[in-house]
Amino acid sequence: MDSAELLKEWEWLVRTELTAKLEAIDRHLEECSKKLSPFPIAGAEIRPVLLSSQHQGDNVLCTVTVDGDRISRAELNVRAPGKGGRSLRTTIKEQSPWKLKQVQDSVNHFQRVRDLYASLKSCGHSSQSCLRGCLEGLLGALLQTEAALTLPPNTTAQHIFNNNQKSVLKPELPEDVALYFHISSSLLVLTVLAVTARGGVREMKDIESNSWMGALFEHGSVIYEVTGQLRVSASVPWLAAVLALLRQSLELTQDLLDKVKVFDGVSSV
Repeated sequence: MDSAELLKEWEWLVRTELTAKLEAIDRHLEECSKKLSPFPIAGAEIRPVLLSSQHQGDNVLCTVTVDGDRISRAELNVRAPGKGGRSLRTTIKEQSPWKLKQVQDSVNHFQRVRDLYASLKSCGHSSQSCLRGCLEGLLGALLQTEAALTLPPNTTAQHIFNNNQKSVLKPELPEDVALYFHISSSLLVLTVLAVTARGGVREMKDIESNSWMGALFEHGSVIYEVTGQLRVSASVPWLAAVLALLRQSLELTQDLLDKVKVFDGVSSV
């Protein structure tokens, strides 16, 4: 294909494909911005989700409201895992929410997505290299926004027990029980750990994973071992909608990038 034909193909791509796909991406990002926010969405109806462990009897029964980057309200009824576990009740109130760092991180990456999209629109009819760079930047930021929600953070039992967010629980849990919330794609996951004090332990082995059974760690100058763990999860509808919008935007951006790459090295564009 000679340079004149390549130029004609490029002009068609910019005039039709680029315009149509940018408009679709813009719609998806605008809808996503209405749901992915660091603050409660004014006027939005956020329904609580139910966390329960049907396969474990009544060990956990909780209603939790995930509003923006926080758990704004929760009623938690938990039987501590392990032998002879006690029944515990605690709450989270709107004035002292439990913050979800993964959602906060996703919001921060999404702000970069919006900035990069604005740059992409401004360079849409300029050179191929400019357009490719903008698309690669947008694709990377979209992937980071998605990954913040889909990749559970690595943490340790010690971190869970030292987490200063446990103070938002009213009443606070006993010293030998802790709970931990995290996001896994569209799921809100609650983990409850129970520990037993151990004496004469010289070598500690805390575990950075999603299963902490048997982990040893120091808390308040005492060595503890994780002797009980249970986990429950439930789907959060607005998180599922956010991930669907992000993936649609990713597919459109990747498709555009692939088509722009075809013109690598073509001097006339």
